[in-house]
Amino acid sequence: MPLIADDAHRGRVDELIRTRAAVPAGMGRRPPAVLAAGTGRLLPLEEVQRGRRSVREFSGEHLPSWLVDAVLARAVTAAPQATDRGISMFVAARRVSKTAPALYAWGDSEPLGDIPVDCVEDYVDAPVLLFLCAAVGQAPARAYGGLLTYAGALGQAVWLAARTHGLDCSVYGLPHYRVNAALQRRDRRLCHLFTVALGRGTDGQPAGGVGG
Repeated sequence: MPLIADDAHRGRVDELIRTRAAVPAGMGRRPPAVLAAGTGRLLPLEEVQRGRRSVREFSGEHLPSWLVDAVLARAVTAAPQATDRGISMFVAARRVSKTAPALYAWGDSEPLGDIPVDCVEDYVDAPVLLFLCAAVGQAPARAYGGLLTYAGALGQAVWLAARTHGLDCSVYGLPHYRVNAALQRRDRRLCHLFTVALGRGTDGQPAGGVGG
């Protein structure tokens, strides 16, 4: 049984969402420069939109590390305001070629630690779980709702970038207290906001909607 209930901060979060303030620019660090080892075939926009679905079953294959980096780099290019407002990406690399299974800050080769337990059961068994986070204490308290908006926008950009490279995703707006605990070992201000699961969907599974 956790010492702090999952809904312990619900009242405070509800208050922060109801009272909005602008998120200051310039809070994020510069995204890492990524040189992809290859790009593969990029799907045209019509095919990206037509094939966009929320996947709940992913294949067991490993993703090339360059492909994960290429997807994230394309997403950051498409939604630069999110990283400028302090949204950062942490990669739970579960099945990524030449990468030890662990939790990483995107762009860092050294892991932060083990992938938080329960994430697969609470989200989905995907090769990659991408956690979008922000140092909440850097922004005014009333800007929390804006941070959620920017995190969601970056998550959707990741989804479209993944489809451009022929991958599938599902998205989740529910944060995870174990992810928060893992991230706060790096920076106590970090707060998990949004999750994207990334991989290749299994053939023949029923397609979900466009939300997580």
